[in-house]
Amino acid sequence: MAPYNAPPNREAIADELNNRQVFDFEYVPQEYDLIEFNGLQYRHKYQFLQGSWTFVTQSLMSVSIIEHRSGRIK
Repeated sequence: MAPYNAPPNREAIADELNNRQVFDFEYVPQEYDLIEFNGLQYRHKYQFLQGSWTFVTQSLMSVSIIEHRSGRIK
């Protein structure tokens, strides 16, 4: 990850999410799942669409979010 206050690279995060198991629990993403990374100066959101995690650039105001699982990312 990037230094504490610096925003992490959006593409690098998407690559990690799409190319290896980063969760510390068994998890199979479902269509429209959402993951959010928050820091002091950034908020990165990714949505699982058509088989891969994609950085979300538009507002998600109309999306209903229900937490199914929680854990740490390795």
